[in-house]
Parts: sequence; structure tokens; C-alpha cells
Amino acid sequence: MGYGIDSKLAKVFKKDWIVRIAYGLLLSVPLIALGSWYGIVALPLAFSIRAGGFKIGKYDWLWEDFIRYLTLGVLVWLIVR
Repeated sequence: MGYGIDSKLAKVFKKDWIVRIAYGLLLSVPLIALGSWYGIVALPLAFSIRAGGFKIGKYDWLWEDFIRYLTLGVLVWLIVR
């Protein structure tokens, strides 16, 4: 699905921040289907965060990725525990 410049969501919503919120909402749909409503708030917020990062060797480590996937991991953990 994606939320980058060439994604289908970007073609529909045009503005980056709206695309990120829509992506977070769409990502929360399976969690809602499994009974967790936390995702409908947490994921759009997590995907809206823009933060810097650092480089190790040739790899970029972005704080926003850590936040997004930690949030997603915690939400999945809350369902399966």
C-alpha cells in the first residue's frame, strides 16, 4: 500500500500529513477487527511523527521508524498476550 510520493494514497490525498494519517488508519483496521481499538488513535499519531535519525555505516536509522514499528509491535502484543 505504502505512503510515499508515488503511492496510491498520495495520489488521492495530495498532502503528506493527510497521507500518513490515512495510512495509520488503514493499518489499524486489522487491529480493530481483532478487538483492539487503541490502534485507531495510536497508529495515525505514530505515522504522523517526523523525526531525524542517524547513520551507521551505509544505513540510515530513523527515529520515526523506531516509533512507528514499536507502536505497531506493542499494539499487536496487546492483542496476542
